[in-house]
Amino acid sequence: MIAAGGRPSLRASCVPPGLADRLGIRPDDPYPRAFDVLARAAVYGDDQARALIAESASLLADGALTLANLWDLDTLVLAGPGFAVAGSLYVSEIRRRLGESAFSRQVHPVQVDLSSNPRDAAAIGGAALVLQGSVAPGHGPQVAAHRS
Repeated sequence: MIAAGGRPSLRASCVPPGLADRLGIRPDDPYPRAFDVLARAAVYGDDQARALIAESASLLADGALTLANLWDLDTLVLAGPGFAVAGSLYVSEIRRRLGESAFSRQVHPVQVDLSSNPRDAAAIGGAALVLQGSVAPGHGPQVAAHRS
């Protein structure tokens, strides 16, 4: 999985030969479908798919470790459609890495959780911000007045 034009995409160069065909991932599949198929195969025990997800989780764990070390995080919540199917695999790897290597591990653990609704977390968060702004003015998103 690599970024193409600012959007993630599955490229043939990062999928082992035959895996895409075996899983039914077509080159014109939308990214979310292709990733869900790959993630589902990993969760259900496909060794090649699991290796790709494990590599992805390892790279994400590198980023999570950096964030935890920079900002002394207490909690990290994974959200978004990429975690809907194989989120548990990512959570396990990030927990392992933070438990072994986070600077704060001797003082406090970093709790790593999966959002209860990972596919819709962004929409729910956005709606919560708008609602917060209408219930408690000054504490939500600021909307600039239109000048004529």
